[in-house]
Amino acid sequence: MARFARRHVVLLVFITMVFVFFAGRLYYLQVSHGHEYVALSQANFVDVRREVALRGMIFDRTGQLLVDNRPSFNLYFTAAYCKKQAFESTLDRITEYVGLSVIEVDDTREYFQNTKRLNRWLPILVRRNMTWSELAAVEQHMDLLEGVEVRPETRRAYIQGPLLAHLLGYVGEISPRELVKYKGIGYRQGDIIGKSGLEKYWEEELRGKNGKIQVVVDSKKQRVPDLLAKQVLESISRVSDSGDELIPLLYDRLRAISQQKPGGLESAIGLVQRTLDGIDQIKPAIPGNNLILSLDARLQALAEKRFPGLEGAVVALDPQTGFILAMVSKPAFDPNLVSGRISARLWNELIKDPDRPLTNRAIQQHYPPGSTFKPFTGLAALESEEIDENTKQLCTGRMHFGGHVFRCWRRGGHGNVSIHRAIVQSCDVFFYRAGYKAGQDRLAQMSWSFGFGSTTGFDAGEETPGIMPDRAWYKKHTRTGYLPGFVISNSIGQGDVNVTPLQLALGYAALANGGNLMKPQLVKRIESPTGEVIRTFAPVVRQKVAASPKNLELMVAALEGVVNEPGGTAYYRRPRKVQFQAAGKTGTAQVVKQGEDRGKDLPYDFRDHAWFAAWAPLDNPKIVVAVVNEHGGHGSSGAAPVAMELITYFLEKLEKDSLQAKVTNP
Repeated sequence: MARFARRHVVLLVFITMVFVFFAGRLYYLQVSHGHEYVALSQANFVDVRREVALRGMIFDRTGQLLVDNRPSFNLYFTAAYCKKQAFESTLDRITEYVGLSVIEVDDTREYFQNTKRLNRWLPILVRRNMTWSELAAVEQHMDLLEGVEVRPETRRAYIQGPLLAHLLGYVGEISPRELVKYKGIGYRQGDIIGKSGLEKYWEEELRGKNGKIQVVVDSKKQRVPDLLAKQVLESISRVSDSGDELIPLLYDRLRAISQQKPGGLESAIGLVQRTLDGIDQIKPAIPGNNLILSLDARLQALAEKRFPGLEGAVVALDPQTGFILAMVSKPAFDPNLVSGRISARLWNELIKDPDRPLTNRAIQQHYPPGSTFKPFTGLAALESEEIDENTKQLCTGRMHFGGHVFRCWRRGGHGNVSIHRAIVQSCDVFFYRAGYKAGQDRLAQMSWSFGFGSTTGFDAGEETPGIMPDRAWYKKHTRTGYLPGFVISNSIGQGDVNVTPLQLALGYAALANGGNLMKPQLVKRIESPTGEVIRTFAPVVRQKVAASPKNLELMVAALEGVVNEPGGTAYYRRPRKVQFQAAGKTGTAQVVKQGEDRGKDLPYDFRDHAWFAAWAPLDNPKIVVAVVNEHGGHGSSGAAPVAMELITYFLEKLEKDSLQAKVTNP
C-alpha cells in the first residue's frame, strides 16, 4: 500500500510539473511574448501586395467621357497548385463553366505539360473579362478546380469603340524591351502600358502611382474572400495595438539569435523583414491624371459616319491655335479588343490585314496631294518674282517638254489665265510653267516653310515626315540626280511630293490665319483625379511661312474663288443657306500613270485619290478641314461634300450651342 502511495505521489508530481511546464509555456507564448508571435503569424497569412494605380481618364472638350476604367474578372491557372492526375478533369470543368475555345484549351495544356521549375509558380491568364454567369459558375465550383484563381482587375474601357481608336490608342502588357527602357521607374513584368496614341504619348501622366495593400492569403498564398480577410485583419488589430512597435524588437532579437546560429533563423528574419518593410510602405495607389482634349466627339462621330470611302483620313482643326477638333482614319479597329492581353491570333490578323487598320492614315500615311498643292507652287513662283498677279499663261490642254507631253485635266484647256483663275479652275498647265520658272529648290523652300517634308510635333502618335524634295534630295535618292522635268510633276502635287493629311490641314491653316504654321495639339489641359487643373497648353507657333502678306492675300482670294465663283472646282459644293462663306481647294491625285480613262471602270487600287482642303468663315477662320478619300476619284465629288458638311455642322450647330451655353451659364 505504501509502495502504491509513493507511486501515486510521483505520478501527481510528474503531472503537476507537466501542467506547470505547459502553463509556463502558454504564459510565455501568449502573454510574455504574445505580440511577437502574433507578428510572426501575421507575416505568414497577411501578405503585402502591390496595388496597381488606376489609369487616368480621357474627356473631350465638352466633358464627354472617352476612356474609363471598368472592373474585370480574369481567370488564372497556376501549374504548381494542380496535381498531374487532376489536371485534365480541372481543364474539362473550366471548359464547361466558361466555354474555353480550342486555342485556349491547347495553350493551357501546353503550359501545364511543358512549364518547368520556377515557371510553374507563375500563373497564366486563361480567360479575360469573364461574364457574370461564367464568374458565378467558377466561384461555385472553386473547390473542384485545382490551381484555378479568379482575380479582380481593371481593364481599359474605350467608350466609343473604334470611333477614336487611332487618336486614343490602346494599352498592352509591357514588353521585355520596354522593361529595359523604363527600368527604375516602377514597371514590372505583366504591367499594362500605353502602346499607341495618347495612351503611349501621355503614359507618364496617365499611369498614376502604384501603392501597397495588406491582403489575407491561405497556405498557397491565394487571396481569401474579402469578408474573411476583413475579419482577420480586425482581429490582428484587436490583439495587438502596438504591433508596429514590437515587430522591430522581434527582428532585432532574431538577428541576435542568428548571429549565434548562422543560417538557423535566416528565413524567419527575412519573413519578418518583409512584413516590416511592407507595413512601413503600405499606402494607397494614386490614380493617374486626366486628359481634357480639344477634340469634339460629336464632330468626330459625324466625320466617321459621313466618310464616303473605304480608306482615307479626315483632319479638322482650329487654324488660329492648331488644336485638333476631329481626326479620322479609315479603316479603324476596336481598342477594347487589343487592350490588355491580346491573343496571338487576333494580333496576327490585325498586323497582316492588307487594309492596315492599325495605321493612323492622318499622320502615318503620306499621299501625293494633287491640286491641293498648287497654292504653294503659286506662292513659290510669286515670291521668286517669276510671275505676278497679272501674269497670264495660255493653256491649250497640254504642254510639251523634253519630248514628253504634260496634260491638263481639261482636254480643251483653260485658255489665257492668270494665277487667280488658274487656282479657281485648277489649271495644270499654268502651274507646270510656274513651278518650272520658280525651280525645284525654291518650290521646296516655300513648301518647307508650310511644314511639308517634316513631322509636325503632334502629341498623339508617331508621324511620317512625308517627302518634299529639293535638288540635293534627288542627288541622294536617285541614280540620275535632279532632272529638269521633275519639278513639272511636283508643281501640281504629283511626282515625288507626298504629304500627310495633317500636314495639308496645317498648311491650309497657315494660309487662313495669315502665315503662322501652328503646332498641332490634342490635349488642352491635364487635371488631377479630383479635378484640379495641373497644366494647360497654349497655342504654339512653329514658324512664319516664307510668303509675304501681299502674296498670301492674293492666294487666299483665289481659294475663296474656288468655292464661291462660278467655274470654281468646288462651286457646286459650297455651303448654302448659311451665314458664312468658305475657301478651299479640290485635288485629284493619280496613283498610277493612266490614259484618258481614270474613272470607276478601273480596278479599285488604280483609281485616283480624292482630296479637299477648306476653311471657314472667311473673315475669322475657326475651322480647317482636310479630307483624303483613297481611290475616291475626283476631289469635288469624293472629298468636298464631307468636308463642307463638317464645316457647316461645326459652325452652325456646335459653335452656336457653345455660345448659347456661355450665355446661359456665364
